[in-house]
Amino acid sequence: MRKFKIGDRVLCVKAFEDNHHIVNQTGTIIGHWGDRTWTVEFDNSIWGHDGSGGGGRVIGRDKHCWNTNEDCLRFAGLKEVKIYGIVKFLEGIKA
Repeated sequence: MRKFKIGDRVLCVKAFEDNHHIVNQTGTIIGHWGDRTWTVEFDNSIWGHDGSGGGGRVIGRDKHCWNTNEDCLRFAGLKEVKIYGIVKFLEGIKA
């Protein structure tokens, strides 16, 4: 079973693939790659990419996304999140 799902709010607790800009940044899971790697759209620019994965379909803000191993991520608190044009509210703080 996967630790996260698309729409989860996360906090990055360590660098992944030498990107130290993601440490202590919060964001939203917007995609999944393989068994344990997630695409996160961070709230702030982390000098990343747009989450398209080279497929041409942009799913996040440019320079705000990074594919990150789940060992680097922890659940964050509540925030209003816009997914596919529908506003949803994440319920509770997951620990």
